[in-house]
Amino acid sequence: MDANRANVLGRRQKLIAERAEILLRGLAHVGIIALIDEATGYQTIRDREALQAILDAYLRKELAAWAKRFPDEFYEQMFRLRGWRWKGMKVNRPPGSGKIYY
Repeated sequence: MDANRANVLGRRQKLIAERAEILLRGLAHVGIIALIDEATGYQTIRDREALQAILDAYLRKELAAWAKRFPDEFYEQMFRLRGWRWKGMKVNRPPGSGKIYY
């Protein structure tokens, strides 16, 4: 995370660092809940799977932004219709491709 903040990571490393930070924040969130439960004695009556459910919900919400919105074929057909050369999904798409309205 320090390297990410110092802006010394490559593109792929930056993605991994951002996801790791989301995971760390989720674990910290659950850790705080667990500490409060321990201090109040609630952990004895809490469902065994409750903390896992909280972490799952947190990560699902945070990682939703990374979810794939369209299948690969969508982009392939968009390129075909626009007459653009298709280089596959491993290559960045043109910046304007996210703002095309038909």
